Amino acid sequence: MAIVHRQIKAVMKNKDISKQLLKETLQALTGLLKHPKFGKDIPLREIRVHCLDDEGDGIGLWVEYNEETEEFEKGMISIAADDMITRHEDEEDAWENRTLGSERLLN
Repeated sequence: MAIVHRQIKAVMKNKDISKQLLKETLQALTGLLKHPKFGKDIPLREIRVHCLDDEGDGIGLWVEYNEETEEFEKGMISIAADDMITRHEDEEDAWENRTLGSERLLN
């Protein structure tokens, strides 16, 4: 019985943390709208939000303004921590290769 109680308590704690994270995110995004330089100096066209668990898995949400259709497009994608690590390593390799190429041109 004690194990079940601990599991229920852990689930409730996770729900509370998730709710608070969402509230904090909404407050942060709302704060952007109130910032005096937001509209003039930050011409946003896309917003992405990653919602991840403690292992780095989760979903990515985005809203994007389509200049051609003048409409907002929304999407969602599954995020796996393993894929993100591989992508990050690929980006680092590409950056190193680009840097090495620049150094060769300068020498």
